[in-house]
Amino acid sequence: MVCLNCNRTIPNDTKVCPHCKAKVNPDIIRCPECWTRLKSIKDICPKCGCDVSEALAEREARANEVEETAWDMIKRLPLAFKIAVPVVIVAIIAAAVIYYSGKQAAINEEIVSLAEEYTDSSDGTLEKITEIAELYEFNVYDRDWIMHLETSKAFMEEFDEEIGDIKDDREPIEHLRTQIKELSGSKIDKLADEVYHTYADCYGYVIGENGSYPGYIKKYNKLLDKYEKAVKAFNKEIKKLK
Repeated sequence: MVCLNCNRTIPNDTKVCPHCKAKVNPDIIRCPECWTRLKSIKDICPKCGCDVSEALAEREARANEVEETAWDMIKRLPLAFKIAVPVVIVAIIAAAVIYYSGKQAAINEEIVSLAEEYTDSSDGTLEKITEIAELYEFNVYDRDWIMHLETSKAFMEEFDEEIGDIKDDREPIEHLRTQIKELSGSKIDKLADEVYHTYADCYGYVIGENGSYPGYIKKYNKLLDKYEKAVKAFNKEIKKLK
């Protein structure tokens, strides 16, 4: 017997289809193509010409195929396959974990290398900036903190090459920061930015001649202290990747 609603095989005298829950009336027979009500299962539907018996048989076969679950298919597999399939799946998952772990380890190693170069470069440049700041204070200003323009000009000319080197260093430091940010997460990104911004504050104070007087060096040292704290926090986070 076939359910007229879902076309699946059901036991005779069933009142409710166990598959689709539709009510079953064994006295009603319909054409499976045009749904014309028939008095009996005829060979040919009088309305659409469908071979009713053949169409019902095909639909019953398809319905029975759909009923087979993946678990039914697995149960039919040989024992060797049942053992091998989980092993293969576990092996694939393990290989994927190892691959991505190795890939992340390589990325972390590159971040650590870039971070060391980053802080070494900015530290080296700030040593030069600090030296220029000290020379500037003691050579350009007198006790009354009055700037001597001619002295300042002469000073800048004398140290023109050193100042040029400091300015040239800024671009590679910025490039290193960009490389670190492309590889790392948001926390390291933020700390790398903090290192650069505090470095740039020191740079602008001296090279950009943005310093104020009196207390030129004292104010500069406060900026330098912020930079050193930023580097310490950055290195602490980088150390976790080693």
